[in-house]
Amino acid sequence: MPRKHPPRINVTPFDETVFNATKRIEVKRGHRYEIHYSRNSSHPYRCAGCNREIPSGSNTFTVIDLDHILGVQAGIDERRHWHPDCWRLFR
Repeated sequence: MPRKHPPRINVTPFDETVFNATKRIEVKRGHRYEIHYSRNSSHPYRCAGCNREIPSGSNTFTVIDLDHILGVQAGIDERRHWHPDCWRLFR
């Protein structure tokens, strides 16, 4: 039976000025990823690697898939936050 209401997805627009540190490009699993290292995050996130909460005020990696199947904009819209150690373990 189909859902009565489609799920709501709240996507905030990508703002390059919110990143207060470095950015670099890494290649993992055949994809290029743009990595933004953010210090003192403004609110809690859910880590894409371990699925645990990243508390506000923590250091995070914001990861954008540059080789997303639907294009770079889709990769930006589906960016994920990672603990730095979880990202290092991701192969």
